[in-house]
Amino acid sequence: MGMRLMMLFTLTMTAATLPARAAPITPSVVDPSSADDATNRPPEVLNAIEQFQQGKMNEAFAGLQTAARRYPHLPPARVMMANLYLTSGQTAAGRQQLERMVAEDPADPEAYLIFGDLMRQQGYFTAAAALYTEATPRIAGFQKDPARRDNLLARLHSGSAAVAEARGQWAEVIAALEKWLAVDADSAAARGRLGRALFFLDRPEEAFAQFQAAAGNDDSGTARPAEISMLLLYHTRGDQQKAAEWKDKALAVSPDNLQTRLGVAGWLWETGDAAAAKTHAEAALAIDATAADALVYCGLAARRLENIDEAERYFQTAYELSPQHLTAGIQLAVLLAGQSDVAKQRRALEIATDIAKSHPHQADVTATLAWAHYRLGRNPEAARSLESLAVGKRPLSRDAAYYVAQVLHGLGRQSEARRLLRATFERAGPFAAEAAARRWGRQIGAATE
Repeated sequence: MGMRLMMLFTLTMTAATLPARAAPITPSVVDPSSADDATNRPPEVLNAIEQFQQGKMNEAFAGLQTAARRYPHLPPARVMMANLYLTSGQTAAGRQQLERMVAEDPADPEAYLIFGDLMRQQGYFTAAAALYTEATPRIAGFQKDPARRDNLLARLHSGSAAVAEARGQWAEVIAALEKWLAVDADSAAARGRLGRALFFLDRPEEAFAQFQAAAGNDDSGTARPAEISMLLLYHTRGDQQKAAEWKDKALAVSPDNLQTRLGVAGWLWETGDAAAAKTHAEAALAIDATAADALVYCGLAARRLENIDEAERYFQTAYELSPQHLTAGIQLAVLLAGQSDVAKQRRALEIATDIAKSHPHQADVTATLAWAHYRLGRNPEAARSLESLAVGKRPLSRDAAYYVAQVLHGLGRQSEARRLLRATFERAGPFAAEAAARRWGRQIGAATE
């Protein structure tokens, strides 16, 4: 638990500068961010994190206050405390800290940025835009640490661009990203998103140039090749012929690149070729045997091909290597829950409960939790999970919809189960459990041609 919270806190503190993920495995969840640089975290902050994990909230806050006084690049103590609450799933307590921050220091921009990020994540884009507007003059008048000011500016422009992206306002996206690049010309994240905006404005040559620049500016060694970025965008547009052309270009230019193989595997999985996706995922594992995404693609393909034991092994390995990998956790939980071994069913509920704490608004996570409860005979808990799905009207993947249909049917809501399953069969997109779902659909009278 301690290491995982440390990891989540690190991700939260740096998420605003990370590129948006375009690979089709894991939903993009950008955590509320802060100006703290995880590579430059002082011992007082590390100690505060440990105290927070032990439930010593007052001591943790006192340590953060000391750190904020000593290190100008850090955000205020209330902001750091809010991030600890938010990254540990205690959203209400995190919001309370932010509200107190606004009351104590209304001139500091950070709370407004984090509130804006939270609103944006929940789809309240107008509210997010208003909060970014509130932050703008406060950042303009910021006279403290220059490094923190630049970080705040970058996050403001990143958030504003994300709102415009959600609205499909690509010219506004470009304007915001150019402001971000004026602060940090070497930002791979900004250039990658700029390339995406240019693509959707039908400027593919300029888009490709930005993707090349983004790959060149990435120091992590995990940059997606520009050809793969183009492949994924043409796939998003529905032009599979162009996507296939970029797939061939990517394999010709960088066949031994991990991200090339993962990108090709992802595209093949999304377009329904599970066997070929598995081939490229295995090639990715030959490059890096610890690549969680590659293990997950192998697992998904094995499920599609109904090699359930093999799929479980892949997902188990991926989850052990990367407990924060959302798809690995979901897939492992649904497979374990679906078996007759009660110990595995209980393990499934543990996993589903754990990931629900960090992804409370993710529909497939809630569906997985409902399925795990149901398989253990915990019908009231399963029903409550379904109620939260209905209230939020959140979209489900085809696999998650299948498991929700089974829960509905088991709870006596057979007509709802049949309707959901028929609608799931009529949708397009990857469906790892499709063969099993269609067999079950014929049994309950929900089969389609």
